[in-house]
Amino acid sequence: MKSTIRPKTGARAGGFTLLEVTFSIIIVGIAIVSLMMLFAAGTTVNSFGNKLSSAVFLADQLRSMTDQTGFDDIISDGDQTFNGLDAEGNAFQALGVINRT
Repeated sequence: MKSTIRPKTGARAGGFTLLEVTFSIIIVGIAIVSLMMLFAAGTTVNSFGNKLSSAVFLADQLRSMTDQTGFDDIISDGDQTFNGLDAEGNAFQALGVINRT
């Protein structure tokens, strides 16, 4: 006696459809891209934090060096004289009037 295998009728056969597989790949792809963007943003913030930490350290070192220096020594440093202007040519208001000779 020979037995034949018949497909199920009426009920859905096991497995995933092509549409279900496509949607799952799209969802996983979106999740992976989101994680990669998160890592990139974290790296950028970490780099900024390192630069900010270095700037604060250097400013603290400069402050500690000038703590024991008089104002006149800071204004006139060797052969260079501070003219009361910043890098853009604007006068520092907090310093008041400085003789520019």
